[in-house]
Amino acid sequence: MMLYEVNLKVKKEVIRPFLEWLPGHMERVLKAEGFFHASLFQEDREREEDLNLTVFYKVRSKENLESYFNGHAKEMREEGLKKFPDQFEAKRRIHSLIDEVTNRSN
Repeated sequence: MMLYEVNLKVKKEVIRPFLEWLPGHMERVLKAEGFFHASLFQEDREREEDLNLTVFYKVRSKENLESYFNGHAKEMREEGLKKFPDQFEAKRRIHSLIDEVTNRSN
C-alpha cells in the first residue's frame, strides 16, 4: 500500500470556497484505479492566517499511483489551479507502507 500526501497552503482570502470545493475534488481523485481512501487534516493554528491542510490518499499499489501520475494527475492539478489561481501552494510526498500496528484492546 502507498500513502500519497498532498500538503496545501491556502491563502486566507479563499479558505471558505477552497474548503467547499476540496471534498468534491478528493472524491474525483478517488475514482482513479487503486485509490480507496482519502482523509483531510488541518494544521492547528492560533491566529487567522493562511490555512495549512494535508490530504492523505491511500492507494493499493505503486503501479496504481504511477498510472494516476501518468493519466489523471495533470487534469486534477489543473482543476485546482484554474479555480484558485495563485491562491494556494501544493507539495506532494509519497510513502510506502512498511508495517501497521493495531491496538485491538480499544
